[in-house]
Amino acid sequence: MVARHRPRLSVAVVVSFVAAGLSLAAAAPVAAGPPPAPGSAPPDPPAVTGFTGGGQGYLLDDGRFQSIAVPGATGTLPFGINDRGEIVGTYDAAGRSHGFVWDRGRHRTIDAPGATGTTSEGYSGSGAFDINDRGEIVGAYVGEDGHLHGYLWKRGRFRTIDAPGATDTTAFGINDRGQVSVQAESADESFPEFLWEEGEFTRIQFPGSVATLVHKIDDRGQVVGLYLDDAGDQLGFTLNRGRYRSIEFPGTTVTGVNASNTRGQIVGYIEEGDPAQPTVRGAILHRGRLTTFDAPGPPPGPAATSAYDINDRGQIVGAKFPAPETIAAATRVESLAPSP
Repeated sequence: MVARHRPRLSVAVVVSFVAAGLSLAAAAPVAAGPPPAPGSAPPDPPAVTGFTGGGQGYLLDDGRFQSIAVPGATGTLPFGINDRGEIVGTYDAAGRSHGFVWDRGRHRTIDAPGATGTTSEGYSGSGAFDINDRGEIVGAYVGEDGHLHGYLWKRGRFRTIDAPGATDTTAFGINDRGQVSVQAESADESFPEFLWEEGEFTRIQFPGSVATLVHKIDDRGQVVGLYLDDAGDQLGFTLNRGRYRSIEFPGTTVTGVNASNTRGQIVGYIEEGDPAQPTVRGAILHRGRLTTFDAPGPPPGPAATSAYDINDRGQIVGAKFPAPETIAAATRVESLAPSP
């Protein structure tokens, strides 16, 4: 989760367990809104409802929605799903964040043993963000130093992943090759992104972008994510065999790309309508055709939907939030762009 400084961007609910708070790297955006009048005090931020922002998880399988909700949690965010249908994610309970594995309607908690600290914003605990077909899990935890550290869980053991020169690191995606997409924040408030493989880090940055944020990596080794162009607009991208490709969902004002599968399907979210009060919907792009959807059920009234991951069977996991403003408050996702 990263607290990113923002001039004008709408950023997804993508969990980036980086920097001073759990920040969602994966779906609904934050609307910039009008600036305050000269000399006036800035408006109070919306009330924080926990890392999950009150989000309620779902599984979308062959057109049918199934609720993914950890019993007793104030919010549940399923972030990753493998081809066996195993789901991992993060939930809030008793003021602390926890990772979980969900399989056939049952869940078990997975907490990194080093999750003993608290960030400067008061967040604590750990989260799980992706799982591959070998059952290997990646995520992040708040260490004793109050900073975020990525981890790889493999065969019952946790391995810490810290990006070079970073104060905060999140391991966000993993494929069947064991390649990991990594988000980070450095002491100079820059946000370097990486591909990690067997202890080696390779830098990822969309060419000519103001800022880049990586999300998931599929079994072909294709990385997807977001970037800001020099006009401050948010777009998606893919990186495959060293080649970057820009993604812009047709007919929308904001494109959010969170994951892809080996069938060429891409999922994420769109933002459309009034930037001050946008409509946020889940999105699937396949062979140039965009399909959008809204998750059913509570909360009532205006809400925001995002798709976080898709497996090779076409099963999708994501979450529905009370409103984009709730997400913004809960995750502190403000922007990838540096302060002016």
